[in-house]
Amino acid sequence: MIFVCCCGRIPDEQRLYRDLMTGYEKSVRPVINASTILLVRFGLRLNQIVDLDERHQVLTTNVFIDQEWSDENLYWEPGKYNSVRSLRVPAKNVWLPDTFIYNNADDGSTGFMQGTYVLVNYNGSVLWPVPVKLKSSCKVDITYFPFDDQQCILRFGSWIYSGLWIDYITMMEGNPVDLTTYVNNSEWDLLDIRLDKNIRTHSCCPDPHPDMTYTLYIRRRTFYYIFNIIIPCVMLSALTLLTFWLPPTSGEKITLGLSVFLAFSMFMLLIAEQVPATSESVPLIDRRKRRSLYVHKTRKR
Repeated sequence: MIFVCCCGRIPDEQRLYRDLMTGYEKSVRPVINASTILLVRFGLRLNQIVDLDERHQVLTTNVFIDQEWSDENLYWEPGKYNSVRSLRVPAKNVWLPDTFIYNNADDGSTGFMQGTYVLVNYNGSVLWPVPVKLKSSCKVDITYFPFDDQQCILRFGSWIYSGLWIDYITMMEGNPVDLTTYVNNSEWDLLDIRLDKNIRTHSCCPDPHPDMTYTLYIRRRTFYYIFNIIIPCVMLSALTLLTFWLPPTSGEKITLGLSVFLAFSMFMLLIAEQVPATSESVPLIDRRKRRSLYVHKTRKR
């Protein structure tokens, strides 16, 4: 008679996770020496420019934010755990940098990064990739609408820790942003992206506060506006000039003048729906349109 004994064996990853979390405190920086500045490598992957709301001056983007740092409490010898070299851990169970987008234009809670899992390597390095839909404030100048260029910034930094506790460096050398998954926007062309690291001080806090500032240079696509605004405006302006060539006694002069005047009035209503509603500046095309209407009214007199 043969007896088979089945003894329970804890999986290697489960045993490793249990050992790592025993006595782990996620509320404090993961450094042994309290005076050590924790270095966070920061990377931005731009997936899409969703929208630029000129009226509310809000830029909406879909991005992936990658952050990597060294956790001195999360390291192990792979040989003790059957050569397990990496482990995926729920983000809520480990220490995370409180990176915030400073020019957040949405509800305050959405400015913080929120992710599901982090990737922990045996040497203590932690990678935290987070997909985020950002809404950031962007000052818009529509003076040259629809031939306008805009500059929008995304400014990231720690909300609580100063530069004496946490510092940021770029994860991507050479290219400030990863655009391999970028999807073009139907209204805006992405011209360039610039990354600047700034050290700022605030009146409340004398310690330096580093931030990573990305400047997006975008240009409005003009194809739609040329065919729906520019060309009709030029044609109506040409008809306005045509009334100067007709004899004053001609009945067609009055008919043409009234027709052009009514067409301009209707066209102004249509353009008002296309031009961004803002009081910061008046587009040159709107000034040109009103000037043509004024000239036409003066000519009728």
